[in-house]
Amino acid sequence: MLGYTGPCPPSGVHRYFARFYSLRSVLDLPPGADTKEVQRTMEHEIIEEAELMGTYEKKTQARVAS
Repeated sequence: MLGYTGPCPPSGVHRYFARFYSLRSVLDLPPGADTKEVQRTMEHEIIEEAELMGTYEKKTQARVAS
């Protein structure tokens, strides 16, 4: 599956990390390129990078009696 579907922890609080890159040019990669291919292609194109860490907690829904 391609794309991002958002956080979905099984239960409790989980940490999620996102990396952001400022690149000198647009990368010429095919759809579905894997992480290693992206990293290898952008290795000499990085101007700046940053990392963001966030937490997400999946709340359990209260059961409604019928």
